[in-house]
Amino acid sequence: MPFGGILSPAIPPFAATMDDYVHMVGMVIRDLAKSGDLLIVGRGSQVLLRHLRQAFHLQVVAPFEQRVETIMEREGLEPRQAITRVKASDQTRREYLRRYHGVEWLDPTLYDLVINTGKIPLPLAVEVVVAAQGEAKTAPPTEQ
Repeated sequence: MPFGGILSPAIPPFAATMDDYVHMVGMVIRDLAKSGDLLIVGRGSQVLLRHLRQAFHLQVVAPFEQRVETIMEREGLEPRQAITRVKASDQTRREYLRRYHGVEWLDPTLYDLVINTGKIPLPLAVEVVVAAQGEAKTAPPTEQ
């Protein structure tokens, strides 16, 4: 399923190649961003919309062990399966952003806020994100 699951590496049926798919996704993301408030998860949107003043780019990180535990609970997997899944997901994200957008996935400068849920409890993380996004929305533009 092209837009579902943790890895979603499949080329959708409407794209002849992965390059076509990436181009099409980029067009859709840019078009959707014009329509107002929405949440876009992944797909290089931190790069595609980096110059859009009203875009707020968030990266949520957590320690590897915590991510494995989450996948085990969510997907009902054994530890070895969950480790494989998390490593494959990381590699897929890294390669996708490097190949199609020329950036390093974990580069903090791609984001307005990076939050580590291994250190910050989720309820507090939500409060921080909401406050930061609200502040970013009303802040005057900065010189680049």
